Amino acid sequence: MLRLEQLNFYREGTAERWLRLIHNLGNPDFSEKGGGNGEPPPQEKVKLAKYGFHFARAFGELLESGRLSDVDLYRISGLKPKYRRLYFDFANSLTGDELTGVELDDE
Repeated sequence: MLRLEQLNFYREGTAERWLRLIHNLGNPDFSEKGGGNGEPPPQEKVKLAKYGFHFARAFGELLESGRLSDVDLYRISGLKPKYRRLYFDFANSLTGDELTGVELDDE
């Protein structure tokens, strides 16, 4: 939400209101009242939401060429090596048509 506000897709203060709403309602992915299956969402989708598509493409090329290691990537970004392959593969596998329907709870 903050990125969208910074890009002027939403009015100033939208991110703050959204954070307040989420804080008051709780995380729906872990709610006992419904919305989510009681387990964390798939990590490749969480990482895609956090890092985006360009990150996977740019750093994937550096890793493949050997100019960067998984440990270096972790130090730079905080992306753990155990999630990196899932996230990179997922980000690179999506087509433009699939992007409009990506949900955290999709299997």
